[in-house]
Amino acid sequence: MGKPSVISTAGWSGGVLNMHGLEVSSSTGKLEGYLRNKGIVYRLVPMDYRDYKRCAKATGVAQMPQVEWGAGQWLTEPP
Repeated sequence: MGKPSVISTAGWSGGVLNMHGLEVSSSTGKLEGYLRNKGIVYRLVPMDYRDYKRCAKATGVAQMPQVEWGAGQWLTEPP
């Protein structure tokens, strides 16, 4: 397993995060557990094919889950 990246959340006002993923995804479930444990409010956005392509275009990484907050700010696991 690689070293985790540190990503700045500067600009996040503490509002609701949009987590793009699927309930059947174990990776999405792990992230949901982490967010709940930390008390971070999020909204699960079901990732269909169109959303998957949109997220990949925004981040340069085709994977799930992906977190979107603020104006055009994203958080993903490094490829």
